[in-house]
Amino acid sequence: MGRDGERGRRWVLSTGRRVTEADDPERVVAPEPITLHECRHSFASLMIAAGVNARALSTYMGHSTIGITLDRYGHLMPGNGQGAASLLAAYLARSDIAARLAQLEPETGANAGVRDSESAL
Repeated sequence: MGRDGERGRRWVLSTGRRVTEADDPERVVAPEPITLHECRHSFASLMIAAGVNARALSTYMGHSTIGITLDRYGHLMPGNGQGAASLLAAYLARSDIAARLAQLEPETGANAGVRDSESAL
């Protein structure tokens, strides 16, 4: 018996309802088993999502070169597609703000006040 006094295996239907073998074996659809190869790809995908860099992932996966890792999983790496466009847009926005702030900063050094003295004449 299970923890809840239920017998047999337990599943969650696509409707979200929890069932056991004892409930209705006709309606229960067991999940499809995945292969070791699919587990390997899942591992790599989860590592990338967790932020592991390509070099470390290449080592963990046993690839002989980082190029193999990038060829296989490069599309999952951050900074691709829309992500790259967003990063560029953010960079340009920061650059524009920095340039505007530089224009607003008061002058310092040997040339400070030169414009003020000239305008007073």
